[in-house]
Amino acid sequence: MIVLDESAINLSTFIIEGAFTDQDGAVITPTSLTWSLTDNWGNIINLRDSVVIDPPTDTFTVVLSGDDLDQEVSPNRIFIVEAVYTSITYGAGLPIKQQASFTIDDWTTKEPVIVP
Repeated sequence: MIVLDESAINLSTFIIEGAFTDQDGAVITPTSLTWSLTDNWGNIINLRDSVVIDPPTDTFTVVLSGDDLDQEVSPNRIFIVEAVYTSITYGAGLPIKQQASFTIDDWTTKEPVIVP
């Protein structure tokens, strides 16, 4: 599993971008593409289960925000992407599955600076 270096902020916005390549590193465009969001125990977060990206492209961007990043539910998330692609060499209907974990940090505020 990929562990993302960047953390999300509780109830804020977090953007995940990805790209697809085949076993030789060539860019591919999947024939289908979905993503899901879970906690560490596999519980679906905010009804984000098998969300379809249509049309599928060789790169994707998913914007998570608000309840997707509610730390009270769990301070960790697993982002799962699943795709199917066709390889000239190995055939059609080949699955791609990848997951990445990230944490959700508290929103902290500093005492306001009062200027006289």
